[in-house]
Amino acid sequence: MMMRSGLSLLLASSILISGCQGGTLGLQLSGEQIVDKVLEEGKGKISYYAESTSVTYENGKRQDEFQMKEWLDANTDRKRVEVTTNHDSSVSVNDGKQIVVLDRTKGEAYRMQLQDQMQPLTQREQVKSLLEMLQGTHKFETIGEEKVGEWNTLHFKATAKKKSDLFQRMELWIDPKSWMVLKSVFESGPVTSENLYTKLDLSPEFTDDVFTLEIPDGVTVRELDDMNPMKNVSLPEAKAALGQSFLQWTQAEGNLAGIELYDMQGELKRTEITLNYWKDDKPYFMMSVFPAPEDEGDKDDSYYGEKVKVRGKTGTYSDTLRSVTWDEGGLRYTIYPDQNGMTKEQVLSIAGELKQ
Repeated sequence: MMMRSGLSLLLASSILISGCQGGTLGLQLSGEQIVDKVLEEGKGKISYYAESTSVTYENGKRQDEFQMKEWLDANTDRKRVEVTTNHDSSVSVNDGKQIVVLDRTKGEAYRMQLQDQMQPLTQREQVKSLLEMLQGTHKFETIGEEKVGEWNTLHFKATAKKKSDLFQRMELWIDPKSWMVLKSVFESGPVTSENLYTKLDLSPEFTDDVFTLEIPDGVTVRELDDMNPMKNVSLPEAKAALGQSFLQWTQAEGNLAGIELYDMQGELKRTEITLNYWKDDKPYFMMSVFPAPEDEGDKDDSYYGEKVKVRGKTGTYSDTLRSVTWDEGGLRYTIYPDQNGMTKEQVLSIAGELKQ
């Protein structure tokens, strides 16, 4: 889904990634060795101030462009992000306890409280997580040494082994001294996104006012948790929310550990439930259920995954996410394994075991 507002870009800023601290490295490192280095040092954090430009294309046609400024204080985990497009401007501040977003164009503000277990991943942690996910499904290679602006970088590429994979291509231009990703390209089906850092200060000095967001008079700060509330519900409550019964996993060796209900607003605007199943006292898989979109036209969604037969119906399987999605009885189901190493056949087998 394309994101077309500065507010959405701020809330989804996790798609912009940066690397890890480390020593100077040369081209003797293979693609796999670069991945190993990122995974080894992926927990590192560095303070910086940066400016970047991002452009998104769909079927080769330019769609969105935005400029971003970032302030990150690694000592306190405080972060400020400002996003500007040709039609709007937004700013977000994470002070370690809460995230406050101000949409300057619309004159709206939003706040989300943070708990320790729900702190957003740093950009460094995100690239580490992504590379871990791609290890079994993509080919890694070092392209060469290239100049990006004033920086010397290593050009790294990950290419999907299957054409049906959600992420077809990812290219990173990495500074081997700081392990910052200074340029990146992501290709997913018809959508390609490019990000380029134009300014980077790795020795910034921050004042407290950088991480303080002044809300203009007359602007009410709305709680994001109230806009898209999630609550734990019982099975009857879940059925009532969807307005019908749905498939469930009732195998003797498993148990339903909980059900979450999401009353989504905004672009999605739908009711969705997530069922969490455990097996042998450990998380086994999650299954999301929501009303199937009534009319998606002739959209080519083959890039979302490999077409497979699920319970006699046509669905898709994503190698990257190890998930299977299909429509049945007016509902859309997606199974996400919680255990590493679960094969496509095992996920499809779980789907076949579901009962009304």
